[in-house]
Amino acid sequence: MARRGRDAASIACYEHLWSRRGALLNFSLDWLMLDGFLRSRGAGAYYAFAWDMLPRKLDEQSAALLSNLDAAKVFGTPVSAR
Repeated sequence: MARRGRDAASIACYEHLWSRRGALLNFSLDWLMLDGFLRSRGAGAYYAFAWDMLPRKLDEQSAALLSNLDAAKVFGTPVSAR
């Protein structure tokens, strides 16, 4: 079903390709790249969330990516495998 003002074929393709696992992997990789960029520039990167951002059970690939973050610098959501 097309949303008002949007191309129905594009929306259908996106909804067909979207998945929770893919979205979590994308979020994890984006976060890891941001963290690497900030640390390479000498910034003290700390992250705070008002709610639990990640699902209770992480898939293997997301857990492997997020294990590269310093859990002591993340507040409000655990980043280690649960």
